[in-house]
Amino acid sequence: MKMNLVELLEGLLSHDTPSSVTTLHTNLQAVAVRVMFSYLVTVCTLYLSPNTCVNDRDLNRLVDELPTPFIIIGDFNGHSPFWGSKNTNPRGRQIKEFVNTHSLCILNNGEDTYFHQRSGTFHSLDLALCTPSSAPYFNFRVGVDLRDSDRFPIFLDRVNVGSNDAQRPTRYLFHRADWTNFTLRALITRSIVEGENLNEVVNLVTKTIITAVDASIPKSG
Repeated sequence: MKMNLVELLEGLLSHDTPSSVTTLHTNLQAVAVRVMFSYLVTVCTLYLSPNTCVNDRDLNRLVDELPTPFIIIGDFNGHSPFWGSKNTNPRGRQIKEFVNTHSLCILNNGEDTYFHQRSGTFHSLDLALCTPSSAPYFNFRVGVDLRDSDRFPIFLDRVNVGSNDAQRPTRYLFHRADWTNFTLRALITRSIVEGENLNEVVNLVTKTIITAVDASIPKSG
């Protein structure tokens, strides 16, 4: 299964996308890489066998090893209404507790990801978890073609939510001001200041000065 995880991870990456392998010291079947999208994020693929008892400490240690922000994608083999299942199993309760403990976000949208051929039923076993800062940047969707498998492909589409970087405020470049033009435009006449309504007077004076400034003093980019 380790090899399948590696192949899955390689399929996620483009040769044009900068990435590097992240070394994990874990008992779990997991591999991870650091990928540069619009920001640097760790992508980890994880497989939890339904026939193996998963230790909570191993799950917690995996989170400790992953550089943040991170996304964990994989087959968790857990049932819980928390991500769209109709029932709950012990693994589902364990994963729900894991999600709550580490304040993770579940990107799943409730669609089924697994088809059980014997019973002809559909289930949601494959999950995409992430740290909260990454949640706005990805949309979860499920493919419609099983492709000779019992698993539907899952996709995380990147979303452009705009830059959260702090913008440098614009400022007036006083050393390039046209003070002659400013003097001609910033005329505070008697008719302006003799108004009966003080608020209107203040607004008119302010508007006159700002209009003169904008017409006479350039701004930084």
